[in-house]
Amino acid sequence: LALGRGGGFGTIAAASRFDEDTIFVEHEKTERGTVWVAKYLQGLKAELNDALIVLDPKNASPVLVDLQRLGIKYLAMNMDEIAAAHSGFIEGSNSGMIIHRGQQEVSRSLEYATVRPIGRSGFTWEASDPSKPISQAQAITWAAWGLRKFEALPPKHKPIVRGYA
Repeated sequence: LALGRGGGFGTIAAASRFDEDTIFVEHEKTERGTVWVAKYLQGLKAELNDALIVLDPKNASPVLVDLQRLGIKYLAMNMDEIAAAHSGFIEGSNSGMIIHRGQQEVSRSLEYATVRPIGRSGFTWEASDPSKPISQAQAITWAAWGLRKFEALPPKHKPIVRGYA
């Protein structure tokens, strides 16, 4: 999830495994305003078997209360993680390990994006022109990081169930 400046619009993107080495990212939806975001994410989580939602809590602050009200869990990235997501996306894209299907809105967003320093020693996307949207670049970057983070988590331990007759 990435929001435009001032909450003027919201963008949802997705990441999935294309193969063992490659992550596929795509733009899911961008819409004016933000009141639609929480319900839309709730629907996606139900449809996709509780998909992981990744966001920058400062960027997404206008919708956090709505997400919490609907009981939608999310992974909030800190500054270092946002910087790590950015550097991982750049390296993954340059090496062909992160790909997208050539959606025009994603390509334009990446063209409009420049970088700015954040965190201890990293960078993140910044609009080269405030009137040009980069939320698709942000959302696909964070989605790719979220997939890798999810894959690195230890498997959940299932309780031992015993049957009695």
